[in-house]
Amino acid sequence: MYSLKGQVALITGAAHPLGIGRSIANHLGNHGAKIVIGDIDQTYLESAVHDLEAKGISASSYDVDVSNLEEIKKTVDTVIKKEGRIDILVNNVGGTSKTDRESVAGGSDSTATSSSTPLLGISNATVEQWEKIINVNLNSAFFCSQAVLPYMKKQEYGRIVNFASIAGQRGVNKIESFTSGPYAVAKAAIIGMTRQLALETAEYGINVNAVSPGFVKSARGQALESLPEEHKEALLQSIPKGRFGDPEEVASVVLGLCTTQFQYVTGQTVNVNGGMYFS
Repeated sequence: MYSLKGQVALITGAAHPLGIGRSIANHLGNHGAKIVIGDIDQTYLESAVHDLEAKGISASSYDVDVSNLEEIKKTVDTVIKKEGRIDILVNNVGGTSKTDRESVAGGSDSTATSSSTPLLGISNATVEQWEKIINVNLNSAFFCSQAVLPYMKKQEYGRIVNFASIAGQRGVNKIESFTSGPYAVAKAAIIGMTRQLALETAEYGINVNAVSPGFVKSARGQALESLPEEHKEALLQSIPKGRFGDPEEVASVVLGLCTTQFQYVTGQTVNVNGGMYFS
């Protein structure tokens, strides 16, 4: 049995009840960690804390834009003053907004169907779209990691889990218009950042790893169910397990990486994709 008793875990993007981040909060909290959620989703922030506390999990939340360095620093400083430490950082936040995806087809009022919506790729993304997607998916992890590292180094212990994606390992094709090319680039960079940061922090008792999910039925992955049947079937046929993943299956891997039982594992990217990709 894993034990995270007395540890404080900061999880970004964990407010939505159907998200991978919320599943991670449940898993870590059920094993004793105090959960701190950092999210910009004000719709679910308060209910997230209530739901966790109803399960006997100590939880708090902060309205923070993790692509804004100053907001992150302020939030981390507040958590340290309140809790005294941060042991675990899960850089879960990410994705490509629906607005950016739909803009390729002419905007949200376009009559284009999901079967005809073109992919938001590197060749057709605007500078604004590129910067927004890179900020959310790459810079947020960089900012959050930098903010917590001084405290983790001082306590000579820490666990950082970044979120890569199968998109960052093999790119995205035209039927995967629920994501984007810039997203794939950001997630590829996450893998490199994870390796580099692991080398820089190993001597301080800090482990840095990444989890790379495939197609998961999370809050962001709900678009999978609305795909044209032929596209959904093509995706399922590409998965040896023959199904989409569940958030809990990703959260279970994150839990392991946050424990002392995995203390000799650092700099790794763990694939959770049903056999779609081997690295």
